[in-house]
Amino acid sequence: MKIKLFVLLCFFVACNLLQAQEDIYHVTCAQEINLKSRYFDFDRKIWVKLPTGYDMMDAQDYDVTYVFDAQTTQFFEMACAYPMFLNSGWFQEGIVVGICSPQEMEYNRRNDFLPDDSLTRNSFGLGKGCSDNLMHFVKDELMPYISEHYRTTGHSLAIGHSLGASFLLQCLLDYGIFDDYFIFSPNMSFGNNMLADKFVNYPFVEVSRHYIFFADAAEERMQGWEKWQAPREEVYRYVDSGVLPVNIVCRHKSYPESGHLASFPLALQDAYKDYFSYREAADAVAGGEAITKHIEVVVNNPKYEVYIAGNQASLGDWDVGKIKLEHVNDSIRAIDVMVQLPAQFKFTRGSWETEGFPDNAIGGINLRIGNKSKKTYTYRISNWADE
Repeated sequence: MKIKLFVLLCFFVACNLLQAQEDIYHVTCAQEINLKSRYFDFDRKIWVKLPTGYDMMDAQDYDVTYVFDAQTTQFFEMACAYPMFLNSGWFQEGIVVGICSPQEMEYNRRNDFLPDDSLTRNSFGLGKGCSDNLMHFVKDELMPYISEHYRTTGHSLAIGHSLGASFLLQCLLDYGIFDDYFIFSPNMSFGNNMLADKFVNYPFVEVSRHYIFFADAAEERMQGWEKWQAPREEVYRYVDSGVLPVNIVCRHKSYPESGHLASFPLALQDAYKDYFSYREAADAVAGGEAITKHIEVVVNNPKYEVYIAGNQASLGDWDVGKIKLEHVNDSIRAIDVMVQLPAQFKFTRGSWETEGFPDNAIGGINLRIGNKSKKTYTYRISNWADE
């Protein structure tokens, strides 16, 4: 009897261990979406991780981070987790989208990330490179889907490693798909170093603003990886030469003590830290075309009057008592205002001591509007600094 009980106990323990192993690789709190595409004859698996409190914060728009190689869920999960631990400023959690590559012998990540030129096909023994199709899928199908179904600012960051990073270079140089790029350990040697050559000759224009972070690791400087060195050094020399226009911020960092894969979390941490500082400084001053926004504030006291103060003349240049919202009725104050993006502002009752903290947007920092197409923003305030 004791032997039977012991065997039964071992069976349940083994089942629990197997279940635990499955859970380790489960993408917690992420939505799985399978998108049909006119560029592929199979559905594309996509992960979407929404920030904490997304449903409650209905006046909040979010930046979107696109992570490639998300079939290896650890890449995706680290990209989701790091911002919360690394940043205490304006940038909180955003929407994170993971793009998975198939893992079949006949079609896998190499097909996804590599171009369809003969030199590349020969060097990789590749039947067909489909990076152009994947770029079109992301630009024409995935990004519009995300913008339509979620509240986004319209600002994008892309993260890729190894061949995924090589793909991001193609996105930058061929279509300018994303705003900012983390390009970790890219292979730039295929096609006779064509990505490096294209990068150093690319006509970056003043109207497009990009942040680019390059990383390389120990193995890429060792025997067997010789082909990677020349194009990497070509890019680094170009970046260090100072010829890039001021609207392009490009960093690079080496991790000589870490391997090709092990360097990813280190590079991700460093890139995020620097990126947060860059965005905070770059977005402090609005620019570009002025767009009309209708802003409403729902108050908890019919006697309260509400003022708006923000980062441009139409918002009072942070003069706390200059621009008053219209008293629509007992609960609503409103204003139609022309703003340049990103607009940053706060609400008060006429002094900083009476600042209001919306219940449905991230509090304690400047409120932000970055979405060009969204016309109306409604904030609900029941918490004031003097109450």
